[in-house]
Amino acid sequence: MCSSSSPAGGTRLLAVGGSAEAARRVGIAVNWYRILGFAISGLCAALGGIVTAAYITTAVPSASVGTVFTAMTAVALAGVPFVGGRGSLPRVGLGVIVVATISAGLLLAKVPADWSSVVTGVLLVGGLGLNMWTTNTTSKLLLASGDDGAKRGTR
Repeated sequence: MCSSSSPAGGTRLLAVGGSAEAARRVGIAVNWYRILGFAISGLCAALGGIVTAAYITTAVPSASVGTVFTAMTAVALAGVPFVGGRGSLPRVGLGVIVVATISAGLLLAKVPADWSSVVTGVLLVGGLGLNMWTTNTTSKLLLASGDDGAKRGTR
């Protein structure tokens, strides 16, 4: 049982993923949490494979490429960077709702499946572009405010 002063297992796992050496120096069993992370990832992948096989009633490894593409689009629309960073589960849920609504609308409008993939690709590129723009704008604003603070400190 973790005491109130020690971090929970998820925080320790996050620490190991961020910097294994720093986590080791704090006293976290790095190898144990690495194995735990891989075990959780494998369990989730197995569960996802079972659900996918039940949904499409066949076990073909390349059958879920469209599903991965749709998931990447939902994550990009949520503003989660693919190169690492933090995300928000409610925002990803909203991204899934947006992608599902657009897909359903295209299906009801009898748009061919090829064009539906093109629309999903445009959404993916748009989400990534918006994410890049907001990241760059935020960085510039933070750097500009940091320069003002440095100038104020030298007076």
